[in-house]
Amino acid sequence: MRDFFKLNNNNWQELMFDMQALRRAFYNNEDSCRTSFKEMKGFPDVCKSIDYEHKMKRKGEIYISQSRTKFAQNIIADTDGGIENISLHFINQAQGAFSINKRSKREMPMPAHSGNIFFMHEDFGEYALYKKDSVYETKGLLLPVPYFERLVNLYPDLLGDAFRRYQNGESFYLNDHFLRTNFEISNVLQQLENSNLMGNWHNAYVDSKVLELLSLMFVQEQCPMNEPCGKCCKTCTDRDKIREAAYIIESNIDNPLTIRQLALRVGVNEKKLKCGFKEVFNKTVYGYLFEYRMKIAERLLRDTQLPINEIARQLGFEYPSHFSTAFKRYFGFSPKDRCKL
Repeated sequence: MRDFFKLNNNNWQELMFDMQALRRAFYNNEDSCRTSFKEMKGFPDVCKSIDYEHKMKRKGEIYISQSRTKFAQNIIADTDGGIENISLHFINQAQGAFSINKRSKREMPMPAHSGNIFFMHEDFGEYALYKKDSVYETKGLLLPVPYFERLVNLYPDLLGDAFRRYQNGESFYLNDHFLRTNFEISNVLQQLENSNLMGNWHNAYVDSKVLELLSLMFVQEQCPMNEPCGKCCKTCTDRDKIREAAYIIESNIDNPLTIRQLALRVGVNEKKLKCGFKEVFNKTVYGYLFEYRMKIAERLLRDTQLPINEIARQLGFEYPSHFSTAFKRYFGFSPKDRCKL
């Protein structure tokens, strides 16, 4: 990466990222919102080169933020101020993206399948660089400061040092580089997506998953890029692709992809995908999908009042009878019997 402040401005277009809608929704506890880019003076056509979508939805006391942006030209994105929050920031897809702290001028690569914890104040300033024809897809958990402070009071030895830095006015990333988003983290993120299925236990469930994510991220260690993993997954990059495939499966349980579609999404051939699942999870691809569906089904039957027909539909079963047969084969008793327990 070249020095950001020596970039040829003829090759890069500047863009201001509008945080106002996001900030207003966050501070006013709105249920959801969408945000947008606004053009910087002098570049009236820049937004036409960007396919941009950003959604934010409240889950209990926190927000889950998701964005997907496709850039048709090189972009330098600026912000008009931050939000007072602690953000668990995850990058699902990126090619050659960088963030640059305006004060320290420090550059930080933002690779795909990585994450970091961002302690942000409103006066935080950052540039972000996105290359032409790249796609940038993120997911984040935005934790209000009072919410995080309650966690600090419960676990001062674990969270106290970082929070004191934040209280002293510092905006910072917990780690000096983005770390791999491992399978455990991806799994918890997917569970948070499905938290609305927990009925009256929703808020407590969200809190438990936030703690689980914090613990995973505070103790996370980088896996060496070339560490041998097995016969099919020879590197951790290979293993990450299999875990990415598992994440895609969990995100599409109502409309599963074929093995060919799944292999294309993660960039491996079908043979390696099937072999990799056996190696990483000790299950076939469809065995993994089946087991995940059954675990979600059992949880829904246990913790919600949803009818069996609706649960079958949400899990992608065309006929409730097929769902009942599959459930009984896995657990040894029918969905109706589970409801009676």
